[in-house]
Amino acid sequence: MKKTVLFFLAACLTALMAAAMPASARTVRVAEDAVTVAQDEETFDVYLKEVGVNKVKVVKILRTHLEVDLKVAYEMVQEAPTVVGEGLTAEKAKALEKELKEAGATVELKAPKVKK
Repeated sequence: MKKTVLFFLAACLTALMAAAMPASARTVRVAEDAVTVAQDEETFDVYLKEVGVNKVKVVKILRTHLEVDLKVAYEMVQEAPTVVGEGLTAEKAKALEKELKEAGATVELKAPKVKK
């Protein structure tokens, strides 16, 4: 019986401490957890080296895959060579690479650099 009461009190104390924790500290903890989860998954950066002849097609592909507006997609195309997708899952990165290559663009997938 005493152990049950102690566990209950410990759980209540933990909940109170979490609620009393400043919002910024909670945000940092949530962000650290998200980074840990993201590092566990295999991610890639998509580099657009050359656009090719079909700039309009490449802009459309970037808009649909990356869900950005027209201006942002157009700026990505104009700034080539540049990174167009950072930290994309392997599935999304390969799909984007395939469509961009079909449109005549030169694309490269790279694993993101690990920050220490």
